[in-house]
Amino acid sequence: MVAAPLDTQRLLLTPLRVADAREMARILADPALYAYIDDTPLDEEQLAARYESQTSRWDSATTKWRNWVVRLKPAQCAIGYVQATIEPHECILAWVINPQWQGNGYATEAALGVIEQTYAQLGITRFSSTIDRRNAPSRGVAQHLGMAIAAERCGTEDYWTMDME
Repeated sequence: MVAAPLDTQRLLLTPLRVADAREMARILADPALYAYIDDTPLDEEQLAARYESQTSRWDSATTKWRNWVVRLKPAQCAIGYVQATIEPHECILAWVINPQWQGNGYATEAALGVIEQTYAQLGITRFSSTIDRRNAPSRGVAQHLGMAIAAERCGTEDYWTMDME
């Protein structure tokens, strides 16, 4: 099952499609996005291959993968993405917003939209994210969402969680 579009106050989250690779290759080209994650910018062809893989495995027996392109309203230009790995009792979130658009609350707004939908539709009450301790912007997003550090991970990462109930 493909992710449903999400509409927030300033954003439209559209389900990831292979056709998004051209636009997203430009959005994800900034090397600053990769300072705290083990990845590198991909060209359009490489990103299309990744998206083909991601969109072909939306669900398994126990896990659902949901990926959205984060778009600004009303122009609907892409500014990043948000991901949700939905397990039976937890939703693991990740977000990436192009540096040009960071600092405006867009990652928080997008992730909150995913949290609200996941809670309402699936009854998931635990949300989490693994964030590098040096990544102040993502730590700020987690704090704005109401997450707190639950445990230290290997290396420089912390495991952040939030329970709705």
